[in-house]
Amino acid sequence: MKKILLFSFICFAGLAFFASCENKEEVKPIPEEAKTPIKFVFGMDTKVANGEFQTGDRVGVYMVSYSEGVAGTMVNSGNTYDNVGLQLTNNGWVPSVNMYWPDKTNKADFYAYYPHGNPDNVRAYTFNVRANQNSASYYSTSDFLWGKLEGVPPSETLVAINTKHLFSSVIVTLKAGAGFSPESFATANKSVTITGVKTAAQIDLEAGSVTATGQASAIVPYETGDGYKAIVVPQAITSSQPFITISMNGESYNFKTDITFKTGMMYTFTITVNRTGAGINIGISDWDSDGEVHTGTAE
Repeated sequence: MKKILLFSFICFAGLAFFASCENKEEVKPIPEEAKTPIKFVFGMDTKVANGEFQTGDRVGVYMVSYSEGVAGTMVNSGNTYDNVGLQLTNNGWVPSVNMYWPDKTNKADFYAYYPHGNPDNVRAYTFNVRANQNSASYYSTSDFLWGKLEGVPPSETLVAINTKHLFSSVIVTLKAGAGFSPESFATANKSVTITGVKTAAQIDLEAGSVTATGQASAIVPYETGDGYKAIVVPQAITSSQPFITISMNGESYNFKTDITFKTGMMYTFTITVNRTGAGINIGISDWDSDGEVHTGTAE
């Protein structure tokens, strides 16, 4: 009987030993502290407002990993990381959730956009420029930036994404013409309105393309003291309707033109206002974007 008990004990110990060995051979998940973190830096010369991001700005980021060397497709949800918000602080860009490379081999594509929002459709994200852009904040948050970085291998190197403008910028400068002295022109009660433009856009966050949607309306530009600035969704404008309306001492005058605004382009209008017996005439100088001479009258 003692021999049988001894044999049973040895068998049990052997099974425990083999079970222990078997457990040691199991692949355990990599602890979070051992994973490679992903850190970002974004282009600082791309923001319309003043050429750089400001503390508190939030950028949205999607990460789409490769599989066996093949790039993935961006989807609304279920990417490696979906729409992670990164806020600029004194310590750099801080993500709303910690981001790590899921493995040591697969590359990834990164998509970034500003300002951070809640896209429900990454192929048709609806975004609106402000109808009233007459402040630095309103003007800045009407801008939309987008960037993509492809085929990034896992490493501790900063992921540097350069963003670009998806919208257009319009700058209007008024100059005193015949019938105005510098003083009378400076003290005149004047305003500028961008009219007949669509303010809504559908944005493809994977392709970085934009389409103007909705009905045409008006934009009150940002008056800086040197001129008037507005962010405009890329679109075609025709001379069938006013494009720029100028009010001088209570009287309105319209300027019409044919133009197609393009992504990332800045269009500068220098308008000379002449006081004549028939009212005010408006002429437009060369455009910075195309170098051609454009002229017209306001009625």
